[in-house]
Amino acid sequence: MIKKFPCTFGHEFSGTIVELGKGVTRFQPGMRVVPANTAPCQMCFYCKNGRQSLCEDLLYMNGGYAEYIAIPERIVRYNLLEIPDHLSFQEAALTEPLACAIHGVERSEIKLGDTVVILGSGPLGLMITRLVHLRGARTILLGKGQERMEKAKKFGADEVIDISQVEDKVKAAREMTEGGRGADVV
Repeated sequence: MIKKFPCTFGHEFSGTIVELGKGVTRFQPGMRVVPANTAPCQMCFYCKNGRQSLCEDLLYMNGGYAEYIAIPERIVRYNLLEIPDHLSFQEAALTEPLACAIHGVERSEIKLGDTVVILGSGPLGLMITRLVHLRGARTILLGKGQERMEKAKKFGADEVIDISQVEDKVKAAREMTEGGRGADVV
């Protein structure tokens, strides 16, 4: 969430620590790290009840497209991770969107045999497609772009619907479900 303009875009990034702020002891210059783009307050009702994604004072960070970025103290404390040697910077930058995909799939309680409709063929939609496939659910992905639709099939989509080619997207997806009843999870 961008709260102030103008600002530097980018929130999915990784890099090398160049300099430390006061009081930082867990990290050292030269360490390869990846931050999440948010950090919960750990003090509000939701945080105290293990629902940090609903934090009433969630701290957001943008600026990943800059050459250098100062990571806010709360993100350093709760959501900055060292990158293992076997992981590239590019792979590490996918940590946050992959975590969102995993969290969403887990919260959806998708089970073997469910029919799941996934809206969107971007990176997050493709990650969700793969995770849902691995759970043994039937997947129908709605998206656009020939290359992305082909990737969706490789990631496990049973059916793909190019939304630029159909007028009634809901009807098109429903027709692909058993008896036209619709999806178990969207």
